[in-house]
Amino acid sequence: MTKIRHKKVIYIAALLFVLSSAIVSAFHEPMESFIDIGIDLAGILIGIAVTIYMLLILKSFKGTLRKAFYFIMIGIFFQILALTEHILADWGVHIYPLNIDTHHILMIIGIIFFAVAVYNLRKMMAEIE
Repeated sequence: MTKIRHKKVIYIAALLFVLSSAIVSAFHEPMESFIDIGIDLAGILIGIAVTIYMLLILKSFKGTLRKAFYFIMIGIFFQILALTEHILADWGVHIYPLNIDTHHILMIIGIIFFAVAVYNLRKMMAEIE
């Protein structure tokens, strides 16, 4: 398994944020939500990069650890969906069924998957001891 290089992760995150800012400025005229959309787009790009990295290292894991990483990836996916929904709302596209805020529901579902991943990691630690 390859080591995570903290400097590389920070550089990639900064690059994705700069790219997302350029993309937002190209497609979005009003400045009132420019920063908000830029941050959301950076979060989406970083989430996709982390998910791809996790898919690459997932092959080396087995058992409960692999299951925990699957749940983390699903949690990241729901966070990406929540950010995507937030960007669409900033652009004026509302997809709320029955006036329900789907952004927060998607975030809560993602957090639940993170909690299940933590439970699996705790279970793995109990198996080791």
